[in-house]
Amino acid sequence: MCVSHRERSTNRRDRSHNRAMSDSPSTPGIESTERVIDPTDPHISHFSTSPTEGTASGTGDTVASPDASPTTPTGANSSTGDDLSIVGLQRLMARYADLANRQAWNELSSVMIERCALTLDLGDTRHAFASPQEFAAFIVPAMERFEFFQFSVLNSRFEVGVDGATAVGRTNILEHRQLRLGSAFSHAYGVYHDRFVRQPSGWRFATRWYQSLARTADPETSTTLALGPAPTFWRLGDSTG
Repeated sequence: MCVSHRERSTNRRDRSHNRAMSDSPSTPGIESTERVIDPTDPHISHFSTSPTEGTASGTGDTVASPDASPTTPTGANSSTGDDLSIVGLQRLMARYADLANRQAWNELSSVMIERCALTLDLGDTRHAFASPQEFAAFIVPAMERFEFFQFSVLNSRFEVGVDGATAVGRTNILEHRQLRLGSAFSHAYGVYHDRFVRQPSGWRFATRWYQSLARTADPETSTTLALGPAPTFWRLGDSTG
């Protein structure tokens, strides 16, 4: 078979290229690009896609739970410890608002200690309760007159004790209510003065003092607000009891 000069040149270039490729390191394919991460390699960062409480974070630290008990009193009093405690207290307040909006008063024991003392200062009347069960026995029939009820937290401020296991707080709230009999819509503004204790299961209310600030004067005939007495104890932890 006759081979032209051009074909012989092409064959020589192909053979040279093949020898060069065989002498050089092999080029990895798609499969070879995957490598096993060495956990002892200090130059490799190990990030969790969704770190959870109590697991390692991307920095190698443990993600603390806002509800967890402090390991040491000094650590709990640090700025980080206080911040985590405040997050836990905000969660507790949100849990209370959630159960109030669901009318799940049988769940009060999940957010309050067994002997949590509660006081409702409504301006013209005052009610005191020695336990969550006593409060539930009062509030359940009282809420039956409302066709609609919405409990909203307007603002909260907390201060954590030096031991990291106690705290005080003040929370302003607004209630939106619709009476079952008729179409009257009413509002109520108030402030809670709370004391908290941290238990192994998380933060709980230790005492609650509610003070009415203003509410619809007469839901049946008026939309104006009747103002309650001006608060005399705005400092955290104070009470009129």
